[in-house]
Amino acid sequence: MKTVLIVMPQFAPSSYPNVNRARFFAAHLPEFGWKPVVIAVEPRYLEEPPDWEYAKLVPPSVEVVRTKAWSARWTRLVGVGDIGIRSLLYQWGAAHRLISGRQIDAVLIPAPPWHPFLVGLWARRRFGVPYILDYTDPWVTPRREGPFKKSFWFRQMALWLEPGVVKEAAHIVTVSDGGADDLRRRYPFLPEDRFTTIPLGAERSDFDFLRKNRPRNRFFKGGGRFRFVYTGAMLPRAYDTLRAVFTALAGIRDENRALYDRLEFYFVGTTYAVDPKTPLVRPVAEEFGVADRVIEHPKRLPYLEANGLLLDADAVLGLGTTEKHYTASKIFPAILSGRPLVAVYHEASSVTEIARQTRAAELVSYSDAEPVGTKVAEIRRVIEKVADPGYRKPETDWAVLEKYSARNMTGRLAAVLDRAAAGGER
Repeated sequence: MKTVLIVMPQFAPSSYPNVNRARFFAAHLPEFGWKPVVIAVEPRYLEEPPDWEYAKLVPPSVEVVRTKAWSARWTRLVGVGDIGIRSLLYQWGAAHRLISGRQIDAVLIPAPPWHPFLVGLWARRRFGVPYILDYTDPWVTPRREGPFKKSFWFRQMALWLEPGVVKEAAHIVTVSDGGADDLRRRYPFLPEDRFTTIPLGAERSDFDFLRKNRPRNRFFKGGGRFRFVYTGAMLPRAYDTLRAVFTALAGIRDENRALYDRLEFYFVGTTYAVDPKTPLVRPVAEEFGVADRVIEHPKRLPYLEANGLLLDADAVLGLGTTEKHYTASKIFPAILSGRPLVAVYHEASSVTEIARQTRAAELVSYSDAEPVGTKVAEIRRVIEKVADPGYRKPETDWAVLEKYSARNMTGRLAAVLDRAAAGGER
């Protein structure tokens, strides 16, 4: 069996969304002839609270090597909180020791965080070990801030570092074709065959575990309401979609008061801030006069508790962004919950394709030509449809969803690793 180092500082017991992808890969790679060794920081260096229930989802057979990191308490004094930066030298030290002492056939770096990409570059230059970059989100983002903002300098650093790491990578994995297209536009020297698209995967075993270990619902129970639940961060480019939903809700308020009074919309975990002070959704609800139907809990919930809310919901709400190629990791838990799902996404998003193929959602799609603001009437219709007492959710096509399973996505990754280890990649 070959061995791959997975450089992922923010591994379990962190349960941030980016950790799921690394966890899925680590769990399924042995089925395809690869032993994963994860390099992660010791939990005490994470800024987010450790999620020990989530850690139980990691198979005991997965080897995890822990490192130190610079304390965020001190690095934030100079504006640095990123765990990838704080742990970079320690992660490289661990990788150096492991590669020096045993056979390592490839290095995989899932991102974010992105600065650990440098560990792969250094491993190639020092030992000749091929490395694979796995982009869930872009490192270089469109410029929006001036030089007096930290994000400006973070972007400048990315512009400086990214060309070198992509040039020497054996292979580059992205979660959507759009991600690969963006990189190739920025770096025309990268050949098309250097890229593989591996979407985010669905892990049914998480919900098997959850149904046997249901966390307490501390937000709602009973009461005769019809509750829509949205879990996860409220993304900056999703506000147009949110406004369209609230415009539809305002229409229901004005024309169907009995239904309006029965509805509740829960938005839970809308920010990554450890101690959030400001709600992100409530102000928009107030703007549209529907705040009496909207409950927001900005602080992020543990992974299993958040997904437990989906199981308890009357319906799940999924919101897309203005980005064509946005790939939402939240779509798979929403489908796996088995609850009715109202999904409002860009036509070009992979979520739209998945929702149609699986028949798992009441889908409202929009496009650049027909932006989400033109879809208010359609959004209202699907809310009213799903909230109708006689509504029956269509049967999800689980065989189609299996195509997107975490196991099958890991199989694609294993094929990439095989080629890299055999010298079939740079």
